Amino acid sequence: MVHKVVLSCETVTPLLSRSIVQRNGRYDFELRPQSIKGMMHFWFRALAPTVIDPHQYQGKKQKFLGIKKLEELIFGSTEHRSSFSISVAWDSNRIKNVSELLEGKEKYVFRNALFGTYPMGNTGAYYSYLDPQSSLEVTFRFRRTCSESLREFVISLFVLLVYYGGLGAKTHHGFGSIKINRMSGINIDKTFPKMPDTAAKRLIDFINETDSRNESFALKDQITMFSDLNADEFPNLVHASEMIRFQNMNSWKEIIRAIVAMRSRDGKPATPWARLKLEALRGYNTPNDIMDDFREVLFRRKSLRNTLVIKPSIMGLPINYQRIGEHKGKVGKDRVSVTNIVYGEPGRKASPIYISIQVDKNNKYFARLLLMASMISESRKNGSPILKVEINNRSYEALGNEDFENLWHRIGRN
Repeated sequence: MVHKVVLSCETVTPLLSRSIVQRNGRYDFELRPQSIKGMMHFWFRALAPTVIDPHQYQGKKQKFLGIKKLEELIFGSTEHRSSFSISVAWDSNRIKNVSELLEGKEKYVFRNALFGTYPMGNTGAYYSYLDPQSSLEVTFRFRRTCSESLREFVISLFVLLVYYGGLGAKTHHGFGSIKINRMSGINIDKTFPKMPDTAAKRLIDFINETDSRNESFALKDQITMFSDLNADEFPNLVHASEMIRFQNMNSWKEIIRAIVAMRSRDGKPATPWARLKLEALRGYNTPNDIMDDFREVLFRRKSLRNTLVIKPSIMGLPINYQRIGEHKGKVGKDRVSVTNIVYGEPGRKASPIYISIQVDKNNKYFARLLLMASMISESRKNGSPILKVEINNRSYEALGNEDFENLWHRIGRN
């Protein structure tokens, strides 16, 4: 007999998702179960190191071995089917086109926040989205052999996803946030309250059940969470911190406006995130502006100094600076690209900040921010990350920024 758990959810912010089908310059909306499972995989990996040594299994030490074996027990592998499946249903009458978010007084805010979900020139197509306050039903079906402890952990993991993130595209900018209104088929008290502790405790319950002699997984003596902001090899809740920001807002749009880097007509930063990115990190309008280093290479034929630290890299990669002119405040035709290095090739690095926009009991909006500190590049020099900078078809190396303590302090101040 299949055990079914139904979560009745509601969108808080636009949920952007696309199918492979494109009609008249617009992608159809489709939220695939595999996409939800993929997000659950991510949050599982973020959670697991809080309760186990991720590199140890059956007494053997090997990079990521423990977390990989535990993940296979929960999500399945090429040899074993997953113990659960997911289906999702939504109100098809509430689907809209991203073009609607790019109209009116908010269009400049959304053009930044939604970059990549709308056409640029003759390239691309509009995404579709599920409107805020739309119903979304997520159903989990567990196989007959699936234990109660595993069911409770899987549901608590989805709650963790909702607590810190969202579904679909652009969740780092607050899109795709949802709330769970009702649950059926599960013990709510054991799966819902006090995140992320509940998810960690349910994972321990499952490990104790499946590894009762403590022979396989190296369980920690206690849950280790939010211990510091030292950069780890991958994002996890051990090296993390959280805060509530932008409280008592009347609209989710106010929060998105605050976290998108916007400038006023005179080029000055106009939002907290803009001040953080432009002033604190880039050094905008100061003697330490990294754009001056790029101009030295572009227009004065100098080499990029190897001691340059590209501080904005901590907020995610790649970075593309476009329309660079020879002098400050002047627009030109040149561009600079900054990437990390993955196996010797240019790569990407998502923002370390995860944002969930929620509604409180007074129907006011707030943002829950989570920072998970992780290395921005695998290539290192004297312990510092090395980045690849491309200027006029020439490549240079520069240093990245992993000062997550300072970043978090500035976020709390802005």
